[in-house]
Amino acid sequence: MSFATLDYALFLAVTVVAYWLVPAAAAPLVLAGASIVFYASWSAPHLALIAAAVTIAWAGGRAVERARRRGRSHRTPCSRR
Repeated sequence: MSFATLDYALFLAVTVVAYWLVPAAAAPLVLAGASIVFYASWSAPHLALIAAAVTIAWAGGRAVERARRRGRSHRTPCSRR
């Protein structure tokens, strides 16, 4: 799906409408799903890689938020001690 096609314009319109219609908590899932569909339209074999990257990023974000709520500092390999 190229940016300069009617297919992309329709895809973008549907994504924007879905983003605004779902509850705020589900909006990131709409964007993640739309991203996966968009990139899969370019290269379907890479769908598993993209889905894994989204899942890892989501899980990491949840872990950081959970640690922040518990008042713990979150250490990463790049953190200074």
